[in-house]
Amino acid sequence: MDPFYLFEDAPSPYAFFGINPTLFDAQSRARRDPLDWTAHSYLSWTPMDDTERRVLPLVGFSWGFDIASDGRITLQPVQVLSPEDWDAHLPYLGTSYPGWVFDKWQPAV
Repeated sequence: MDPFYLFEDAPSPYAFFGINPTLFDAQSRARRDPLDWTAHSYLSWTPMDDTERRVLPLVGFSWGFDIASDGRITLQPVQVLSPEDWDAHLPYLGTSYPGWVFDKWQPAV
């Protein structure tokens, strides 16, 4: 998880939230050591009329970069994530945020 540092002590799984959510993440490394770095980012929502703190995933994508041994950086292509990708995160999310319920990804109708 990559929580927003201003709210890292808040028990919320959301890094960013709002009516027009925007994801901005500027990765930085002091040295260019070899690295394969991939992120999974999800747009999800929490119903306000529910009695539980529930997270419902809507869409997800992966992105990232690779740093070669010569320091060269290559961007990874953006890829759509599947419901199975979301489901793979559920054990970690449930353990990390026990006050929240994480629904399985429902296919769009």
